[in-house]
Amino acid sequence: MAPFVYRGAGKRGSPHLSEAEGLCVKEACLIQMCLARNGSREEKCAEVVNFWRSCVERNEVRLRKKREKEEAKAETV
Repeated sequence: MAPFVYRGAGKRGSPHLSEAEGLCVKEACLIQMCLARNGSREEKCAEVVNFWRSCVERNEVRLRKKREKEEAKAETV
């Protein structure tokens, strides 16, 4: 598994974040707190990283469905 690298900039957002990642900022902050408490040892924060990844995946699915619905609505107009 590739190491976790958070590319965001906290609540301000970042141009490097996907829309789904931007919706999981709170979870990304939990990772930063975990890493700070555990001397930056990623193995101690694997559960929190997986929590963030599942948040991103859920939001990607939700956003894809939303776009598909909007496209279908636009085609009927």
